[in-house]
Amino acid sequence: MSENYKVLLNEGGGITFWCPGCDGAHAIQHGEGAGPRWGWNGSIENPTLTPSVKVTWPANPNASEEFKEWRTERICHLKWQPEWNARDTRDAEAKAHNDAAGRDKEPARQQSINNAIQNGRQIIDQATADAATARLAASEARGNCCTTAASQAAARYAAVLAHVFKRADQRAGDLAEVADRARARGVTCEQTYDGVV
Repeated sequence: MSENYKVLLNEGGGITFWCPGCDGAHAIQHGEGAGPRWGWNGSIENPTLTPSVKVTWPANPNASEEFKEWRTERICHLKWQPEWNARDTRDAEAKAHNDAAGRDKEPARQQSINNAIQNGRQIIDQATADAATARLAASEARGNCCTTAASQAAARYAAVLAHVFKRADQRAGDLAEVADRARARGVTCEQTYDGVV
């Protein structure tokens, strides 16, 4: 493999990369599939594989004198281990810092969510009370609208018409109540989301 290529993609999700530690090529699998798999940031020029790749070779006590380094277990790019240890320490410290910051922010987020839920409940309760008051007022206003009609027949027709209007108004009030509740729930959801983000 040419050193100009940091990563070569192989069939079936394989990646071959040039290791600067041992000045040789290694291959891993990434993506979905069986066997060990690594994450890859998708960069050909500056690849990052997660977790780190540790290549080891088992000891071969029968190795010839020419390959005597094979007589003991070998770990590729062992000279980089101190740098990796330092990186792992920095990562652990950053994670601990982020976790602590998240724990500090969580009570405020939860309080924001609780406030949004409480406000939403108040809006829903108010909408329900408003709808009930409007229905009661409409019912009282129409209750005696036909009692002064001059004739019995006119009173019956007026009563039927009043009943139809009353039912239509009740239905409109019911729909308005449902719409008010839906809006209040939507506003509550939006406030909760804004409190979390």
